[in-house]
Amino acid sequence: MDWSVKIIIVASILVQLAAAVLAVQLIFLTKRILAWTFIAVAILLMAVRRCLTFYGGMLDPSISTVDLASAVTTLGISVSMLVGVALIRPLFLAIDRDKQQLAQSREEFQLLVENMPAIVFTGYKDESVRFYDNKILDITGYPREMFEKNRKKWSDIIVDVDWQKAKTAFIEALGSDLAYVREYRVIHKNGHFVWLQERSRIICDTENNIHHISGVFFDITEKRQIEAKLHEAMASLQNTVNDLEKSENEFKLLIENIPAIPFTGFSDGTVKFFNNKVMEITGYPREIFETKRKKWPDIVVDEDWRKAKKIFIEALKTDMAYAREYRIKNKNGHYIWLQERSRIICDAAGNIDYISGVFFDITATREIEAALRHAMKNLEDKVTEINNHNQRISLLNELGELLQSCLTLQEAYQSVAQVVPRLFPGLAGALFIVTPRKSLFLQAVTRWGEISVAEDVFTLDDCWALRRGGVHLGKNCSSGLVCKHLPASATDYLCVPLIAQGEIIGLIYLQTVNGSSLEALQAQENPLLVQSQQLAVTVAKQISMALANLNLRESLHIQAIIDPLTGLYNRRYMEDTLEREIYRGKRRDAPIGIILMDLDYFKRINDTYGHEAGDTLLAAVGGYIKKHIRREDVPCRYGGEEFLLILPDANLENTYNRAEELRNLISKFDVKHLGLSLGKITASFGVAACPDHGENVEDVIRAADAALYLAKSGGRNLTVMASQAMLSPGPLEADLTFSN
Repeated sequence: MDWSVKIIIVASILVQLAAAVLAVQLIFLTKRILAWTFIAVAILLMAVRRCLTFYGGMLDPSISTVDLASAVTTLGISVSMLVGVALIRPLFLAIDRDKQQLAQSREEFQLLVENMPAIVFTGYKDESVRFYDNKILDITGYPREMFEKNRKKWSDIIVDVDWQKAKTAFIEALGSDLAYVREYRVIHKNGHFVWLQERSRIICDTENNIHHISGVFFDITEKRQIEAKLHEAMASLQNTVNDLEKSENEFKLLIENIPAIPFTGFSDGTVKFFNNKVMEITGYPREIFETKRKKWPDIVVDEDWRKAKKIFIEALKTDMAYAREYRIKNKNGHYIWLQERSRIICDAAGNIDYISGVFFDITATREIEAALRHAMKNLEDKVTEINNHNQRISLLNELGELLQSCLTLQEAYQSVAQVVPRLFPGLAGALFIVTPRKSLFLQAVTRWGEISVAEDVFTLDDCWALRRGGVHLGKNCSSGLVCKHLPASATDYLCVPLIAQGEIIGLIYLQTVNGSSLEALQAQENPLLVQSQQLAVTVAKQISMALANLNLRESLHIQAIIDPLTGLYNRRYMEDTLEREIYRGKRRDAPIGIILMDLDYFKRINDTYGHEAGDTLLAAVGGYIKKHIRREDVPCRYGGEEFLLILPDANLENTYNRAEELRNLISKFDVKHLGLSLGKITASFGVAACPDHGENVEDVIRAADAALYLAKSGGRNLTVMASQAMLSPGPLEADLTFSN
């Protein structure tokens, strides 16, 4: 074998070995083990064959069949193999890289599909549906395999009413651009409805036949619920505002005019707005905030911004969501109230990435709230005023009922002192009444609080209200018309006269205390402290009527029980009082004395001096008796010239002694009529006692009358004590005690 042939064969062997090495390398790079292993083995076998041929030719040149031409051909084939493997190697490497990128893209696509708030699907003509993630299980309750293997058709879970509308949308898409959006309800496996929005495109083949449908599902159940609630809220609003017509166009107009501004804020101070409404609210274009020429905190009122920052810090500690309200100052200098509802978005490291939220212009709401608070305050004031008015009416009614229930003037004065201070809280006062005997004077009968009246008694001319016959308001008592019944240091005061039937019967006096003034009281919030003259006049009228009625009642009562000539109690009052005292004496086991007196020779005085002289004598004796008896004794005119005295707690002996004292006093009494003396006056007395001479009115008076008869029969100017023998009917016995 020629050396040139040998060299060529060796070169071809080396080339084949190099090709085999490249093939082996591709096995590990491309992981196509079977294909490249086969190629590498084939090349190695060829190389081994050439080696064996070369080795055989070296041992026995006679058996070598390799000539130069075949050696060159072999070398060419080997070089071609090496070149082919070298050229194919980058191609396969590029293919593998593309496959890896494709696999990575598929993973990223799958991750995107799984994390996006939608369900990606592909539908086919056999009604099977392929889903690219498992979110379909959350929405429908059925696993994706049931739809992919056609065990469940998608149309089976769509509500029948919605399916008809959905088919219409599909048919319309076939007649246009093959893309459609439709919303319908599906029935979850558990039986509840789920609202879905489908956004799809119809894919056709070359013959324009439907090949498949590709699209996404969105769960819009929450959106539909919000829309339903929004519709309910709007319906409620339209019911409240009766003059608004229920119109869909007006509803849309209202929605379009709601001042909502979606935004995204960043840590560098920039704010990105998604519409131009920020210009309407702030007066600044959105670009100023987006290019950091103006930061949002720059237009927030400082006082509100401090509170807003606290809310932001609290949100960082909780769920990153917050709502806050504050004022901004727009370009024109006006204050705008905004409500911000935002969420803080953080990166993987927990640092703030951005803030996403929305602004609402709540200026009108704030104004309405302010107006509502003002209206509520007015309403509360009105309610308070009504309550106070009702309380004053209740107190006036209480005063009226008390005054109507009073039997005496003293009870009426006590009722006034009890109720009037509650009608005029914060004021001191007093009630003055015209004295009965001297009608030019007034006397204080009751007081409340610390009043600064100089005297308890003063004349009518000392008070301006009584002079004028109307209300007199005294303010700043250091000057002006000040009533003389007040000291120089008096505070503001009010005098209201009590007038009944055109006559002045008294005065209500009111004054401030602790150096306050009427203006200061009227400035307070409690309307009960606003002392109105009208209320004082009303109280004065009520008191005047009550006192006038009591005066009239007392006058009538006096006329009914008092003898007008002598000023002593009359016979009717005597009988009632004696009966009452007898019952009281029985309960207390106490005696009661009775003195029956008769003036001697009274008829002779009438005949001699006339009846007027007789009346003068009776009046003088009545007054004389009242002066010389005890407070608890009851003097009465029994009839004509007879008088009867009731002596509670007096036994028979004490009563007899008292009768003797009166007899001696009267015998020394000198009565004159028209300047003439009526002569010596004497009287006869009959004395009895209870229970000594009876336990009822008739028995006791009959005993005293019997004793008086004996005193008259015995010569007059005598005192006779009744005895038990007088109690039995029949002629009087001489069991009597005489005194002369």
